[in-house]
Amino acid sequence: MTISSTIIGALVVRLAAVNQRENTILQLGAKTEQDALSIAKRHLRHASTDDITAALQAVERCKLKTYASVKAPVGISPEPYAGIVQTLSRAKITLTELDAWIDTIKRTTFANGNKYQPLPSHDEAWQTFSAVSTELRLDKQLAHQIINQSAPKITDQDIINACKWDLWDHLPHQCKQQAWRIIPENDRAAIKLRYPNNPSAAMQATKDYHSTKRAAT
Repeated sequence: MTISSTIIGALVVRLAAVNQRENTILQLGAKTEQDALSIAKRHLRHASTDDITAALQAVERCKLKTYASVKAPVGISPEPYAGIVQTLSRAKITLTELDAWIDTIKRTTFANGNKYQPLPSHDEAWQTFSAVSTELRLDKQLAHQIINQSAPKITDQDIINACKWDLWDHLPHQCKQQAWRIIPENDRAAIKLRYPNNPSAAMQATKDYHSTKRAAT
């Protein structure tokens, strides 16, 4: 069967999209699609005032100090935690940014061997947030990609076509694994016996299988 250039072109585009998504997953520090989605949600979900308050309470425990309420004009309730809670909430700090923020704040606790460093002021807290937000900007963009773009679908026939048209090297690893799974059990067992400790050779044999056994499909 002759495969049209339109089908091959579409397959190449899908393979490229799958590769890009796999790279995005790895850049987010995830191993699977599901892990990447969980990480992405934390990158995009804004922390609540309760979340921020809990983080500041953890900072207080770490530094063995407590925040005094900031004085406010008569008739207005004083702001707790030096006004940091409201400032970070208005800045729409995300859960991941909050995690990075508190880690950065805690790392200063034992600097210069002084366990009793002061709590971060409002300005210091804001500067730390600005720094971690900038540092995580790329990850946040990757999180948007994972959430907003559905995973491209590669079918069994697509894999067979790729093997027939020498596109094997462009197949994402997960597609090569899928190619292995769709080989009949007897043939798969024979490949395993020939290449028990050589995954690369086994993958090449898988490619050869599709190239020869399915060439007429």
